[in-house]
Amino acid sequence: MLKTLFKKQFAELNKYYFYDAKTGKRRGAAGTAFTVIMFALLFCFLGATFYFMAEGLSKVFLTKKDSEWIYFALVSILAIMLGTFGSVFNTYASLYKAKDNDTLLSMPIKPSAIIFVRMTGVFAMSLLYSAVVWAV
Repeated sequence: MLKTLFKKQFAELNKYYFYDAKTGKRRGAAGTAFTVIMFALLFCFLGATFYFMAEGLSKVFLTKKDSEWIYFALVSILAIMLGTFGSVFNTYASLYKAKDNDTLLSMPIKPSAIIFVRMTGVFAMSLLYSAVVWAV
């Protein structure tokens, strides 16, 4: 049952790529490719932004003796903040504003399994946001 719930949750997280929110209709292949490419470009832009910021910080902190820890602390705090910021909105949409709560709770599925799967999706998205900074 968990496998099916995971498939449903990750399909729901990626629904934006395949369905148009305005019309509710499925996007064509070109529309889906365009959306995926734009999302990848956004993450590349964010990665480049954090790369150049980290490069500037490294010139300041890594050249001085005994100040390397400040550089790593700042970059770690930035990764944690970005992951937390991203997961706040994802938590609100996945846990509190889920549209299929009534349907799932009417099935013979444990509520703890539903919460576990949704929290795993939130955690995965948080790791994705943090990975942009960690990759730098």
